[in-house]
Amino acid sequence: MRVRTGGEHDLETVASLLRDTGEHHEFSAVSLPYLRTLYRELAPGGHLQIFLAERDGTPLAADVLTSSGGVVTLRMTGMRRADDVRRSGAASL
Repeated sequence: MRVRTGGEHDLETVASLLRDTGEHHEFSAVSLPYLRTLYRELAPGGHLQIFLAERDGTPLAADVLTSSGGVVTLRMTGMRRADDVRRSGAASL
C-alpha cells in the first residue's frame, strides 16, 4: 500500500471513489465537472491537495483537502466499498 499526491489526471478516479462512498452512505457525491472547477481554481495557488491510497497501482481511497490562511480542511473523502478494501486500512492512511 502506498499513498501519493494526486493531480488533475486523477480527477476521474477521485470522482469514482467519492461516488462509491456517496452510494454507500446514500448521498449525492460531487460531480466530475465540480471537481475539475475546484482543481482549476484552487490547485494553481497551492490551495488544493489530493491524496490517493493505492495497492498494486489500484486506487482504493482518496482525500481532497483545501487550505486557506494556514488552515487545511478535509473537504471530501472516498473509498472503494469492497470488503478487502475496507479491511485494508486504505482510508485511514
